[in-house]
Order: sequence, then structure tokens, then C-alpha cells
Amino acid sequence: MQSKIRPPYGATFAALAFALAALAGCSPTALDTATMPNEAAWRAELADCCEAEGGVPDPVVLFLEQNSADLPRVLRETKVRTAYLEEQEDAQAALLSRLKPMDVIVTRSAARLSGANSYAYFGHAALYVGSETELRAAGVWTHPAVRPHQAAIRAGAVAIEATDTGVHLSAPRELFEADTVAVLRPDGCACACTGLPTAFSMIGRAFDFHLKVDDGDPDLICTELVALALPGVPLPQRELYGHDVILPDEVAAHAIAGRLPLDFVIAIEGFPVGWRLRSEKDIAARILGAYRK
Repeated sequence: MQSKIRPPYGATFAALAFALAALAGCSPTALDTATMPNEAAWRAELADCCEAEGGVPDPVVLFLEQNSADLPRVLRETKVRTAYLEEQEDAQAALLSRLKPMDVIVTRSAARLSGANSYAYFGHAALYVGSETELRAAGVWTHPAVRPHQAAIRAGAVAIEATDTGVHLSAPRELFEADTVAVLRPDGCACACTGLPTAFSMIGRAFDFHLKVDDGDPDLICTELVALALPGVPLPQRELYGHDVILPDEVAAHAIAGRLPLDFVIAIEGFPVGWRLRSEKDIAARILGAYRK
């Protein structure tokens, strides 16, 4: 029988979790956009950039797998600072003003231990579902899958995401607890009438701490939720440490490289003071920097 680390979690376990996270890779460094090759070259490199396997020793992978129900929770619960965008309401307003139902939101945050030493750049994905007005316009406000959540939407929830607490609705402050946010839009966006009810129907499902997709159980990871809600968008899937996964980085990379029917809409990068709009090339530089070790 596999051993499990049990709560309560003390400082010793938190320190061990930090050490294991650090083994997964160092924090990404953006490339200098001025020294990047021509556009065709960096888009081609971006399409093949996310070869992440090989950074973690096998014994560490085994330990993480054996304690998959505990370690992610500890890493996420340990907050080391305020995320740069979570209190910048003007940045959130700039993002919200550009969003449409079924937009894919990818985020990076080093505010929690789970992201502070991530191998990747983007570590999370969510799905924007919109306001009551937008859901009415999409013709789904009274859909049986949406109706139980009308009060939450009226109270300010705008997105659905899968985190360690499960699949749930999120308000902007939770959604944008991030340092960088990029928005990707399905071509045509005619998927709202079917994709929105599908997304709402998944609320309440548990998080898959083994981070597997298409494994036959109802538990979900963030990108798996997006994939199920957008079946017409073939999100890139790869095997990583023996698991089939969909990496948020690779979703963004393939979208910017033109390999997915997802259009780049807007990206914002936050700082301790202020924020800036970022271009596709800026985001490409950050993703490529994460994998050029």
C-alpha cells in the first residue's frame, strides 16, 4: 500500500514541498524580443517548444505521484506574496472589457508556491462564461445546466475553472489572481450555445490530482475542462512522465503559432506597481524562455 503524507502540514513539510517544486525547474526568464529571430522562425519554434519531460528525477516523480492528493494542496495553499493583478482593478477591467463567453484564459502566477518554481510559464487555464446579459444573449440563461448557478452569476462570478478545490465558478478577483493573463478566443465563437451548458454541467466535479486527461474518471484538470467544453478545438496532448496531459503553455503556444483555431485577443503582465499590455511576440518570448534551459 502506498504511503501518504497526512495533515496537519507543518513547516517541515512545507519546506520539503518547496524543495520538490524547485527540483521541477527554475523560474522562467523571458527572452529579449529584440534578439528573437524573424516572425516565421519564432512561431515555428513556439509550436515545438514545450518538451518539458526530463527535468525531474524518477524518485521525485514517484514521490509526487504517491502524494498527489496532498502536495498540490500544500503548494497551492502556501502564498508567498500578492499576485500582481489580483488587486489592480483597472487591469482586471481592461481584461473583462475584451472577454466574450467561451474565451480561454491562461494565467501565470508566482504568488503561490505551486507557481513560484514552475518549470513552465503558464500554469493554469480557465473558461470565461460571462455575465447574465451575455448568457441571455447566448440563449442559455435558462438552460437546466445554467439555472442552478444564476445567483452566483448575478453575484459576480464570470468564469469556470478546475483547481484543487474542484470545478467551480470564479469571480474576477479569483480568476485574475495572476501575474500574467492571456486570452485566446475560439474562431467564430458559435460554440457558446453548446459549450456553455457543457461547462456549467461540470461544476462540482473533483480535481484530478494525478493530472491525467482521458483516463476514464470524472475528475478534471484545468485544461481538460477547457477541452471538454470546446470539442471543436483540438488542444495539444502529450505524454509526460507516463501521463497524458494538456499543458497550458502548449495551448497558448499552439494558438499563437497558428496551429489551433484560437485567436490571441489580449495579454496583460502585472508588476509590483502597474501593468502593461503584451503582444503575441512578448508572450512567445516568455514561453520560449521557460523551455530554453
